Amino acid sequence: MTGVRPGVLAPVVAANAVQLVSGSLAALVSTLVLGAEQRGVVVLGVTIGGAAGLLGGLGTGNAVRHALPRCLPEERAGLVATYSCCLLVGTVLGAAGACMAAAASGALIGAGLGDPAVVLATGLFGAGQVLLQQINDLWYADGLFRRGSAGSAAARFAGLCAGVLALLASGGAAAFLFAQAAGTVAVGIGQLVQLHRAGLFALSRPDPGRLHRLLRRGAASLGMSGGLLVASRADRYLLGVFAGPAAVGVYALAGTLAELARVLPTGVGQLFLRDAAVGSGLRAKRAALRTAMLGGVLTAIGVGIAGWLLIVPIFGAEYGSARRLLLVLLVAELCFAPFAVAGRGLLGAGLHRAAARIGLVAALVSGGVYLIAVGAAGAAGAAVASVLVYAWLSGWSWSRLTPRTTASAAEAGVPTSAQEDR
Repeated sequence: MTGVRPGVLAPVVAANAVQLVSGSLAALVSTLVLGAEQRGVVVLGVTIGGAAGLLGGLGTGNAVRHALPRCLPEERAGLVATYSCCLLVGTVLGAAGACMAAAASGALIGAGLGDPAVVLATGLFGAGQVLLQQINDLWYADGLFRRGSAGSAAARFAGLCAGVLALLASGGAAAFLFAQAAGTVAVGIGQLVQLHRAGLFALSRPDPGRLHRLLRRGAASLGMSGGLLVASRADRYLLGVFAGPAAVGVYALAGTLAELARVLPTGVGQLFLRDAAVGSGLRAKRAALRTAMLGGVLTAIGVGIAGWLLIVPIFGAEYGSARRLLLVLLVAELCFAPFAVAGRGLLGAGLHRAAARIGLVAALVSGGVYLIAVGAAGAAGAAVASVLVYAWLSGWSWSRLTPRTTASAAEAGVPTSAQEDR
């Protein structure tokens, strides 16, 4: 395995599965009810909200996952208070950024994306994404993998239930997106209460020195997060620009199914980040890669067969091209699996500048590749470009995970993920 007990890895993987399946079910139900064009509006809103949510956090989640396992007991309260401030401010920034980006994109793409109801729903979705990610990072930073995973899974499931109810009530894209976001935010607020009880959330004045350090490390790690965002979502956005929301709806169906192959690689990567933070990650990296790849291959085979047989009977001939796109995107997901491990290992080891360089270059390269591929071949070009971008990103990040990257924290005396989840 990964150097992590199956008893720790299993609930993380199970929660990741619940999150991905909940997201996939929401996508599939909305595809059935809304049709390709309105589904495309939802996908674009989710893409914009997710981007704003990631940027709104300012990378401080990655920074606290590196800092909290290493801090002295007397420093813990100050670090928690400072990060709590970052979490709340980031939620506001995520909502505001999502609203502004949705309004601007509506002028560029049209098709209802700039409708005030869609803009408001996208803003709430952005706020929910900040809460979900920042809270999850804090649970994981303290080694509480089960509690963090359960909270994330509950938020995704609540979003699914609320979104489906909204579809049954109104059948509109804006209502679906708003309800999905509201469900996530509601669970996020409940998670804040649990964090406070666990001593991990405090409404007090942040320490300026700690705030500076969190923002400095966070800004560096944000380079990788932002680059990954471009590498994994620019295909959908550019497809909307070149071909319209209906093409995005078809492509997103294939992409949603293909991302089910990320369940195990993502879980392994989350635990590997903790191991790298305490200096034991390198010893487990090859086993982590084997576990991630094996899980990805087995899932991809099952999803590929099921998707090829069921997409047209369930969704109709309008989505027939999604079958071929799915096969290509599953290959892309297998190319992505090594990065799911190595990218988090770099952040856990504190190599935020190296990670930022990878992310920033990835944003430039992938943005250019997608622009050329989508402009030349539409959805098929986007799928092939994903394979190339993910393979290159995985190779580069894995090559940086050397003995030097994970050697410095071994003396910290902090339990590894194999000993966590008290």
